[in-house]
Amino acid sequence: MFDGRTAADFLSDPDTRVAYGEEINKEMMVKSKVAPFVAKNPNDDGAIIKGALGTLEQGNSFRIPFVDELLDAGARGNVKMNASEEELKKLSMFVKVDVIQHSVPSTESVLNPSSAEKFRTMAKNKLKNWGVRKFDNIVISGLTANCTNIVACGNHTDGTTANIEATDKFSLADVSEAKRRAEQGYAYDAAGNKIDVPQLLPFRQEENAQLGYFETLNYYVMWIGSDSESDLKSDPNWVNAVKEAKERGSNNPLFTGSLGYWDGVLLLPFKTANLRQSGILRSDSNLFTGFSNVKKFDLTTYKGKLAIPTEINLFLGAGAGVIAVDQAANFYDWADKDDPRFMKAGTDKVFAFGKTKYNSKDNDDLLEDNIYNNKDFGVIAVVAPCR
Repeated sequence: MFDGRTAADFLSDPDTRVAYGEEINKEMMVKSKVAPFVAKNPNDDGAIIKGALGTLEQGNSFRIPFVDELLDAGARGNVKMNASEEELKKLSMFVKVDVIQHSVPSTESVLNPSSAEKFRTMAKNKLKNWGVRKFDNIVISGLTANCTNIVACGNHTDGTTANIEATDKFSLADVSEAKRRAEQGYAYDAAGNKIDVPQLLPFRQEENAQLGYFETLNYYVMWIGSDSESDLKSDPNWVNAVKEAKERGSNNPLFTGSLGYWDGVLLLPFKTANLRQSGILRSDSNLFTGFSNVKKFDLTTYKGKLAIPTEINLFLGAGAGVIAVDQAANFYDWADKDDPRFMKAGTDKVFAFGKTKYNSKDNDDLLEDNIYNNKDFGVIAVVAPCR
């Protein structure tokens, strides 16, 4: 019976809101598909997604610096130091801070502590699941957009996906082509000309501390969609890839959950994105997502011959992306202003993410001819036909 109290009388206290926000944040980082590849600290240069320090206020941008290697021959013999000088080659990229947020209204009146707690718990759980998908979608979409090195399944000397046909099948040969490009630093432009691009650094993982010693593993990582996974299992060499992963997986959960290990590349099932799960994007997908200040990328640029849909798998090396996170997600609950008997709950999280791509325009147009200028630092798109 209505006794004059409203939903505002049963809102959570500050400690509860903080606890719920931390729980949502933890869930996002535990259940996220990309979480195992995010650096645990800003000094971890071997992670797929590097950490960065910055002031995280919505709309702020912070600079990610990069200094290329010294490549000149230098001098020989006992000569003056100024006989051989080489300027440091500095490039930059900027990552913008934004916020993700979502909220849900109660569908029933909240007029006692029991109904309030029931609604908050349900809202928190659903917002956690939403947060995981949203976080993954932002990262995967960011890495997928505007790739500058594309391996077209079955058409390895093409610089675009325009000749991919439905009869082409994703195979371990495509994985090996991406690996060669990663190690040798080459790609093909739209005209089919071979061009120099940055070499990819392998993902570096420290493991086996529980065995009393540390081992450094260096390998590349590939996130694979559902249709490509299906094609891969018909590759005659796939059995060997599975065997290799199984042998390595006794002490490494990443290998245990993998599709296989081939030519120094760990193949991971990321599934294909749909409304209910994050994953690899298709050229005909409308699921490309980002922050509010990120322009929607046209995925149809990856379509195949006769506009057949394709799947955009991601071959990744160290430093493929950059993320900055300095606080947990927030949780809120409040009374509906239009009907005080009902409650609403929501969450938000401030962070920044960007694909690593240094640009001379962010450095007064210097070093325009540098190999890293406007090129993906750690991503190769391996595009295959959908089934």
